[in-house]
Amino acid sequence: FHVEFQKFWGQEEYFASLLSGKENERASGFKKARDRAKFILRRGILRTLLARYTSENPKELIIHESNGQKLVCYRI
Repeated sequence: FHVEFQKFWGQEEYFASLLSGKENERASGFKKARDRAKFILRRGILRTLLARYTSENPKELIIHESNGQKLVCYRI
């Protein structure tokens, strides 16, 4: 599965609105704007895809990094 992130440049504000406070805090820790934008787009698109798959609101999904840095998704 491949997503071309270039198609989503300029939509960081929308995707940031889907992220949790912790995810937005992590995004603000990136020094380079491009790295910050990539993180926001990746997480926002991930939330959007998972929400469509689970019929949930993307803002209500809990995405947690487990010990091995693997992502785990929960519903509220």
